[in-house]
Amino acid sequence: MSEYEHQDWKPVTFVKYKKPTPKEKSETQRRVEAATHMSKLDNPDYVPPKPEKVLGKALQKARMEKKMSQKDLATKLNAKPQVIQQWEAGKVPIPGNYIALINKTLGINLRQLIKK
Repeated sequence: MSEYEHQDWKPVTFVKYKKPTPKEKSETQRRVEAATHMSKLDNPDYVPPKPEKVLGKALQKARMEKKMSQKDLATKLNAKPQVIQQWEAGKVPIPGNYIALINKTLGINLRQLIKK
């Protein structure tokens, strides 16, 4: 009679998990990752990353070069002046559709200003 016959479990071995490359991932794995990402947003403890202030500073610089106030720019963009202030302060990210409007209104390209 063996020493471990009275136990009803088998020994467990651990194998190191190797992350698959993007080519190796199946469609279901991609869906699971997307669902996991969305579950982060449903979690009340999740804190999204802060927006970059570089874009806001570039917006402020471009607005000042055109000698416009935040209120003037807000009127042309059909937004509230408080929203413009939050964008420039880096408290709220600038939505993509507004970036295109800002570029057209100020006659600049914000993405190129960031790279400088």
